[in-house]
Amino acid sequence: MFNLMSSIRDLIVTIFIIILVLPSSTGVDSGYITCTSSLFSCGNVSNVGYPFWGDGRPRYCGHPALQLQCFQSENGEWPTLTIGSKDEAPYNVLSMKHFDSNITLELQGFENIHCTSYNKNISNIFKFSPSVENITFLYNCPSNILPRNSTNLVTCYEDQNHAKYQAYYVSNMSAHKEYSSCSSTVVPVFRKPLVLHNKGVVRSITQVLSQGFEASYEYSPECLRCKNSGGICGSSNVLDFVCLCKNRPSNYVCQMPASNKSRRLIILVGSACLALGINMLLLVMLCCRKKRSTRKFAAFWKSKAGKCPNVDAFLQIYGSFSLTRYTYANIKKMTDGFKDKLGEGGYATVYKGKLLSGRLVAVKVLKLSKGDEEDFLNEVASISRTNHVNIISSPF
Repeated sequence: MFNLMSSIRDLIVTIFIIILVLPSSTGVDSGYITCTSSLFSCGNVSNVGYPFWGDGRPRYCGHPALQLQCFQSENGEWPTLTIGSKDEAPYNVLSMKHFDSNITLELQGFENIHCTSYNKNISNIFKFSPSVENITFLYNCPSNILPRNSTNLVTCYEDQNHAKYQAYYVSNMSAHKEYSSCSSTVVPVFRKPLVLHNKGVVRSITQVLSQGFEASYEYSPECLRCKNSGGICGSSNVLDFVCLCKNRPSNYVCQMPASNKSRRLIILVGSACLALGINMLLLVMLCCRKKRSTRKFAAFWKSKAGKCPNVDAFLQIYGSFSLTRYTYANIKKMTDGFKDKLGEGGYATVYKGKLLSGRLVAVKVLKLSKGDEEDFLNEVASISRTNHVNIISSPF
């Protein structure tokens, strides 16, 4: 019986653990799995995640305006970054420190300056490092405005028809309001090579452009809150930002659904009730087993009493042993309803009893057997012949 109780309790604990773990280990959102496993690697950069996407990493895993591609040639491979529309000219990625979101970019095709290709503002996405300064290329200016024979004059190329025209670049556009009628494009560069160029140490502006510039991506407050809640940042076809959670995407932060909270509470309460119910059932089974043993004992005496015509003869033969005959009711009262079991063997069960005189006795109850009453009478006779300080006249 004890082994049965232990097995049932072990089963309850196992089911309880499975029920608690199962809701948290299943139903993980496919987008969450994809974005955490598909990271961008190419050339000198590896394992790049949000805010970038591209080259096998789905668009919704990054910011829609930041697409990475892996450009391959006979000289090797290197990553490029397209900011904004796919029609925009890409940047070469010279280096990337993804742990602090720093990236060094270089204008692709800087040796042939395409003024109109870079007519875009990336400062709303990236934050430039203190070592970066903007230069402004001025083109489509009236001929009488641009200075002649200036070292700041360069040739610009038109993307579509490759037409050439003169452009003029300045470091501080706010100080040159006379060029307000010109078309312009702003290009970030490292300050140090630009200073050397202005001093004449670096002759060509293309050498300044070849150094690229350093910028960093600033995570939005929404993205930071999403990450703190256990999610990862992403996007959708409609929104530039979506919080990708394990269970499903969210517009804000990851939260455990109320249904899951209620389900866990129900599981806890239900498991406690189940454990209590099992224990009560085991208790009832024990009580029923005890009563059944008592009934079998009573049936044994009744059946033997009806089938033992030799009992009187037995008492006459062994009368010298001062045997005392007790009724079943007396024995039941003597043992307090067979309450205290002292031991149990293969053929009998021993109960604690108390005579009317107050003397404590041990009552041995023989189990049902296939033998006849003669076996039982021989057992009584054997006990009666035993002379021991703790054995009194054998009751019957």
